[in-house]
Amino acid sequence: MYVATDLGVYFTTNVASCANLPSNCWSVFGSGLPEAPVVALSATSSNASAHVLTAGTYGRGIWQIPLWSADSSPTTVTANPNSLTFASQVYGTTSNPQTVTLTNTGTAALKVTEVQENASFSESDTCQGATIAAGSSCALQVTFTPWQPEASPAR
Repeated sequence: MYVATDLGVYFTTNVASCANLPSNCWSVFGSGLPEAPVVALSATSSNASAHVLTAGTYGRGIWQIPLWSADSSPTTVTANPNSLTFASQVYGTTSNPQTVTLTNTGTAALKVTEVQENASFSESDTCQGATIAAGSSCALQVTFTPWQPEASPAR
């Protein structure tokens, strides 16, 4: 992720860690860009022949620099199945686990940094923290435990 600031362009490769303040996850991007307000940023698309970031500054010109990922190839991932359906489940009981397989279908290694579940779902996996080579897979086991919100007290 790239961010335009009043002192140039900063970047991070791990947005998740930047949410926890204080954080030292941001770094100055590139060299030669003056400490000037950057008022516009534009990155070329991933299928362009040159992978550059263009920064428009206030009064100091327009600058182009290769993206930090310009020399790396992007990767892709597929989930199978891409959705789950759970049978009816009694409140407070947990379903049998269902497996979702993530397969790295790209050409570069895939680093899984975080897996999130919400509300009534939980998971265990072999993915989080792992580096999945091209053509390899990891598995997530997902369970469903429905809960009933507490009733509001009568007034």
